Amino acid sequence: MKRIVLSIKPQYVKAIIEGDKIAELRRKRPGIARGDSIYIYETTPTKAFSAVAEVKEIIELSIDELWERVREICAISWEKFNEYFKGCKVGYALIITKVKKLIKPLGLYEVREKIPNYRPPQFFHYVDNTHPIQNLIESRILVI
Repeated sequence: MKRIVLSIKPQYVKAIIEGDKIAELRRKRPGIARGDSIYIYETTPTKAFSAVAEVKEIIELSIDELWERVREICAISWEKFNEYFKGCKVGYALIITKVKKLIKPLGLYEVREKIPNYRPPQFFHYVDNTHPIQNLIESRILVI
């Protein structure tokens, strides 16, 4: 099982946690597969890890076909979708499931107390079994 950190804007993280957004859109395909874990990092102004999810499916389609497939589950307008994918011939949607909110958000400053040079990814980065961020996040998953 692979783990990936995805940087996502706070309004979209809120939609993910509330169940309104189950398709996370990407211009490039991360090297992950069904069953892999996503550590969700909220970008500025929040600057914190707030949830974990599982990859249910990865969809790769032309931009128009992708919109038709995910428009009800991606929590953005056609205008924002079109702007995001401008210049792309294909787009990707990570269909996520089993979203678990962290008991308490794990702020960037707190992370840097344990991992001084940690830099959240602009888009995504992989987390192997030896990466210290794994234990910090896994210890805060809210078990329902």
